[in-house]
Amino acid sequence: MSAQPPVDLLFLWHHHQPDYRSPREGRALLPWVRLHATKDYLDMALHLEGHPGVHATFNFVPSLLDQLDDCVAGGRESLFDLLARPVESLTDAERATVLARCTAAPRHALERWPRYRALCLRVERARGTGVNQPTAGEVLALECWFLLAWIDPVLLKEPEAAAAVATGGDFLEQHRDDLLALYQRLTARVVPAYRALAERGQVELSESAYYHPILPLLVDVRAARRARHDLPLPGEPFGAPDDAARQLERAFARHERAFGAPPAGMWPPEGSVSPEAVELAARAGAKWLATDEGVLWHSMPVGERHHGALYQPWRFRTDAGEVALFFRARE
Repeated sequence: MSAQPPVDLLFLWHHHQPDYRSPREGRALLPWVRLHATKDYLDMALHLEGHPGVHATFNFVPSLLDQLDDCVAGGRESLFDLLARPVESLTDAERATVLARCTAAPRHALERWPRYRALCLRVERARGTGVNQPTAGEVLALECWFLLAWIDPVLLKEPEAAAAVATGGDFLEQHRDDLLALYQRLTARVVPAYRALAERGQVELSESAYYHPILPLLVDVRAARRARHDLPLPGEPFGAPDDAARQLERAFARHERAFGAPPAGMWPPEGSVSPEAVELAARAGAKWLATDEGVLWHSMPVGERHHGALYQPWRFRTDAGEVALFFRARE
């Protein structure tokens, strides 16, 4: 049997969280930056460190970079604020929030720790019946299990996590406080880990517009009609190309501050592109953009569409220079 020819397979991972921080409350309203920092972002970098022959591209949205920095600097977040307090000090509404949030865990964690799964079922039953409410000790245990659940298994060897796991579920308040400190310490490692991988040439780091706006619509909302001729549009025309350009300029500057060099490429928010948006990206310094295969198919005559067209970069000329376009193969 003849050997199959090699394939140039490009992986692009998109790291994005919207900005959850409320200017009114002075804290983030949802915990996803912290939870994904310890469950996904750091461990992906560590896995690549262990396989130096594997290369990949990681796309960072500046609004995520800002929030990672905020977490490391001690920025507040609604759920983590509650977890840092003695269980007995929580109001009924605050306790209900903790119970609802801390029963939401990755499936692998519920499979790994039967005591956590059983506690989650107990809390759900109590919530459904309104009787036999969890004790303060059970709430504390739920908090600790939740924090362990959102730490990737490769990081459970960290001293704070290992000490908590070793209790088998008989947690003390100190275990929870140590886990909260561990979250901050692990989050602080995320950006340096990717920067180190980029500096040694194992990964390429790309960028998106600063707050993840849909660039073609920000440039001119009428661009939507190119994809959907029947799409209803707002009665008031809208177009802010200067804002779109600023989103890109700020994003490229933010990337350079975080990683020490400007990005060569970008994943446009939601993969949305238009000739005008690509030109703005080129002016900001982009040499390549990636988007979805559907864009390529709808840009070609029907008779010329074939899957081989996906497996190459395409040149796109703009007044600001030529840009390479890559198209995601969904299958």
